[in-house]
Amino acid sequence: MKGRVVHLFLAAALLFLGHAATAQHQPLDPQKFNAKLLEKLILQRIDSLRKAHKKPAFAQDAILQKAAADHATFLAKKGELTHFQEKGKRYNPQDRVLFYGGKGYYAGENAAEHPVQVLLHKLPGQRFDRVKTYQQSAELFVLQWATSKPHMENLMRTEYALTGLAVSLDKKSGRIYAVQVFSPRPEAQ
Repeated sequence: MKGRVVHLFLAAALLFLGHAATAQHQPLDPQKFNAKLLEKLILQRIDSLRKAHKKPAFAQDAILQKAAADHATFLAKKGELTHFQEKGKRYNPQDRVLFYGGKGYYAGENAAEHPVQVLLHKLPGQRFDRVKTYQQSAELFVLQWATSKPHMENLMRTEYALTGLAVSLDKKSGRIYAVQVFSPRPEAQ
């Protein structure tokens, strides 16, 4: 009986791992957009990039996640890439973090966008012409940030220990927006 339970457990684990491995390669269908999967894949690639540069992985932070989700949703609705919203309580990255309760935080932000299933301009080292899978989308977001000096500086900044990352899809234009917010650990209040 014990051996059968172990075999069932192993079979279930292999099935789950097989599904997880294929999920990242599944077609990125704008009608069935899986934001959580894309966010997970982007964060995995960022953690790998930081590890390659001998930096620790970012810790996930709920306040920074809310600020990132707020801005990613704003960008998808506006259809424009910017770090700023209309004047008000959520105008810039620091304002958004404060709006969600981030007292003592010091915010930085990366934002990027790309189309889905649309021919992309070739970039040096780019391995695909069209973003067709979640994996390709994650790779492209990290490539955009890693090949931009100020964005890469945010990714590698030693004092940034916390992060929140969110993506949002503009279904009308077929563009995905990604926002990553960073902060050192909050200062004691």
